[in-house]
Amino acid sequence: MDWVNPLVHEGDVTLEHRLPGNISISAAYVFSRALHLPVFIDANLGETTNTKTYTYPNGTTFTVPFYTSANRLNATGRF
Repeated sequence: MDWVNPLVHEGDVTLEHRLPGNISISAAYVFSRALHLPVFIDANLGETTNTKTYTYPNGTTFTVPFYTSANRLNATGRF
């Protein structure tokens, strides 16, 4: 696998307008985009039957595996 350096583009735009009566109004937009971020895989995790379910405010739910220290293949973390 060839290593590619991570790349992040970030920026912001702010608009401000002065209104009568010594009042101002402003709007801002901040953005970022990342490419080629590294992915690390923990090779010391065993299988798990535990899960954790999250609920969005709109009622949609999603479930992900939940790992504890009991799921470690090697408790010391060393191979």
